[in-house]
Amino acid sequence: MSLFDDRIFGLTIDENDDTGISQEDLSEVILASYERNQLLRLCDKRVTPSLVKYYINEIDNEDEIFWEKMLRRLVNVYFLFNLRLFLTEIRISSFEEHVIDFVKDIKINIPQDIVERKITKDTTRDELEDLLMGDKKYKTFLKWSIKFIDRESYERFLKQIIKISKMTFYSEEDDEEY
Repeated sequence: MSLFDDRIFGLTIDENDDTGISQEDLSEVILASYERNQLLRLCDKRVTPSLVKYYINEIDNEDEIFWEKMLRRLVNVYFLFNLRLFLTEIRISSFEEHVIDFVKDIKINIPQDIVERKITKDTTRDELEDLLMGDKKYKTFLKWSIKFIDRESYERFLKQIIKISKMTFYSEEDDEEY
């Protein structure tokens, strides 16, 4: 959670303080913050496509800071370190849309192809690159990353993506303490 999120949550605690923000606006900001944090937390979990799509649709596409955080998180979870090139002060056009497409590729499309056995633990980098290039559902960031990935990172990526794809589906009840 960021400092901004902590400050917003703190505003709900002190009901006697006049913050100048309406409760409706505050609730909207809190919900948006929760949804951003949830999507970040789902990076290393197996989730249903509908849950990924829900959070993507709820998060503002113009929130460049969030989408940068999301890309950083995915780069670290999936060992796609060559994508750090896109985490500079100079942004490519449509950065947010590229990251959203990347999230869909990593959390929806790749797991689907693993279930369909198009991708296995024995899939070589060249075979995966051919699959990605030949399938229009895959977008720029993933294609570029696999094309220029080193062998060690590829092996770690493949192992991680298969491991996560074999997990049971995440449920929000998993977070509740009994």
